[in-house]
Amino acid sequence: MLGMVCAIIASSIYLTIATSLGMPVSTTHSIMGGVIGMGIAAVGSKGILWWGGNINSGVTQVFLAWVLAPVIAAGFGATIFTITKYSVMLRSNPVRNAFMAIPIYFGITSSLLTMLIVWKGGASRIKLTNPQTVGVIIGVGACVAILVSLFFLPFLYCKVVKNDATLKPYHILMGPFLLRRNIPQGREDVQVVQNYYRHHQTMEELLVSRKTVARPGEIVDPEK
Repeated sequence: MLGMVCAIIASSIYLTIATSLGMPVSTTHSIMGGVIGMGIAAVGSKGILWWGGNINSGVTQVFLAWVLAPVIAAGFGATIFTITKYSVMLRSNPVRNAFMAIPIYFGITSSLLTMLIVWKGGASRIKLTNPQTVGVIIGVGACVAILVSLFFLPFLYCKVVKNDATLKPYHILMGPFLLRRNIPQGREDVQVVQNYYRHHQTMEELLVSRKTVARPGEIVDPEK
């Protein structure tokens, strides 16, 4: 217990210093380093399981995660963004494609979280065969996608597309019945979606405005 207290104090001091310097550090890795340091001080470096014979055992797997996790996450992030960019944002009807993609993303995310629970995190308490595990993962993802399609998408459609400024969070429970709801006349001073680009100009508008204020005979470079 004394060793764990020392590890907590050491990691807390390190996190405090790192945070004050603006360093992006991990709390989990910090406490793990404190426990390793406490173990080395207590039983020596030979008492630490550095390598357990495979990549899934020993402290080495954590060191590898520091390098592999950002690279793998960057790959997934780039893949998801590219798929979203070319299948949703750059299409002729991006709003329709976005509404089609939302349940898919919710379903995939729910399936991944379920997989972490039943296959990795709760494997010691949840006894399932491999076919049962696959069925639970796919079933949870499908159920979440259906619930999102029935309740969240109608709410989002009325909020964003129909500009219904009177919607409240509890209206999401109405599900498909929201599509039959009469939308009251909105007020001009109420904005459903904030327009962050209302003060920005396109390149054509900027060129016109610069030509307007340019002096006679002066050549205006639109790239400047």
